[in-house]
Amino acid sequence: MLGLDYSSTDVEYNAPRGPQGPEVSMNAVDRVLYEELTHLIDRLATSVPNGSLTQAAAANPLLRARLDEADAQLAAARASLLDGYGRWRRALEDVENLWAVAAWRRSATAEEPSEQPTALAA
Repeated sequence: MLGLDYSSTDVEYNAPRGPQGPEVSMNAVDRVLYEELTHLIDRLATSVPNGSLTQAAAANPLLRARLDEADAQLAAARASLLDGYGRWRRALEDVENLWAVAAWRRSATAEEPSEQPTALAA
């Protein structure tokens, strides 16, 4: 969950890269989701005054509960998209492997007729 509040920083949402830490590779969907989340955080940072979440949650506890619920839904949707993308990539690999097997079998059967006359002649 995002759990955005007064003390939230961009460090919470950025993975260490390069000399500062191990580089984290993202798949295409993860990069898109990361960009979307980064843009959301940027929009919130420019439009929501500091401390307003704390003040709003104190004045309206239901708001904090709804924000937490929305964060949970966002995290679940992200996980679902990444899981679906993983299945998509595996299906692509399966199709590629099946085509490779078909090509290998085709080349193997193309070589057999040329070898058969030699075996018959001997």
